[in-house]
Amino acid sequence: MRFRPTVLASAFAMTIAIASLPQTAHAQTAEQQAACQNDAYRFCQQYIPDHNRIASCLRRNIRYISRACRAQFYRSRRRGRRH
Repeated sequence: MRFRPTVLASAFAMTIAIASLPQTAHAQTAEQQAACQNDAYRFCQQYIPDHNRIASCLRRNIRYISRACRAQFYRSRRRGRRH
């Protein structure tokens, strides 16, 4: 499988941005990232690496994202946290 350079660059930038943020700056866990990463690329690529804008975009597209990612949003809502 061949990836376009822009996809690889975006993936790298997102990984670096997420890894460089302090843990308190975002509530994203490894489980949330794994569940939503493909949906973020599919629906919200233009907002990478801005975590808050990606989360807002995913919320706007909640009907279309994967079940696993959707479950992360509902799980964080039940816990009383913002995603």
